[in-house]
Amino acid sequence: MLYDLLYNVFSYIINFDVILFVLIMLGVNLLATRWSAWGRRILFATEFVLVIMVFLPFGQWSATLLENRFQQPAQIAADAKGLILLGGSLDMPVSNARKMASYNQAGGRMIQFIELAFQYPNLPILFSGGGHQLVGKETEASFAKEVFERLGVDIKRITLEDKSKNTIENAQFSYEIIKPKPEDKWVLVTSAIHMPRAIALFKKVGWNIIPYPVDYHTRGDYSWSFNLSIYRGFHAWWNSMREWAGLITGHLFGYTNEFLPKPE
Repeated sequence: MLYDLLYNVFSYIINFDVILFVLIMLGVNLLATRWSAWGRRILFATEFVLVIMVFLPFGQWSATLLENRFQQPAQIAADAKGLILLGGSLDMPVSNARKMASYNQAGGRMIQFIELAFQYPNLPILFSGGGHQLVGKETEASFAKEVFERLGVDIKRITLEDKSKNTIENAQFSYEIIKPKPEDKWVLVTSAIHMPRAIALFKKVGWNIIPYPVDYHTRGDYSWSFNLSIYRGFHAWWNSMREWAGLITGHLFGYTNEFLPKPE
């Protein structure tokens, strides 16, 4: 679909580490040619962007804004009908290659959800996540089911949605399985930075959602400080820009009613 194409293009464009590397190589090579002046301009511009993106805290601020949008409730409402966990905690190529669940940097999403599942043992569980499926490969839902079983979660509580490849399909396919009534409240668990986009998409298809953000990666403040880790700088920038790209494209294509949903 066109949405997937544009979202993937945006995601690639915001993969600034690759773009900056290409620009640095271009600038260095131009220095040895008659276009050396252009090489110096490219290197200067790249250096300027690198300092802003990596060493200044703008990426952290962007991620903090998204993570702080919805607060984790102290307790779940008594009339909640169930718990929803979105996929995204597993490194699927590695998991399929190793034939066991292998976690990525959002692995905390799974851990904190299981803690929540034990705190509220009477609530049913819906796991939504298929991943980019290949012939003969396991889905994320199948690996998640094994994790739940090994850690002692009652498998009778669990419903699996294993066809979705993105958050739009998480919302749509899960809704088709559960068919909740408008007054039914379901607790949505996903990474804090991903929660605004997830809430907007789930509301659009008719879910009555209680947000329960987990898996935080920022301190939650907007302090001014220099970042001395190139990796952390790029990681914060890329994660937040990926979510902004999803919010923009989702709203443009009518998958959400709100660009940036706010707490009710």
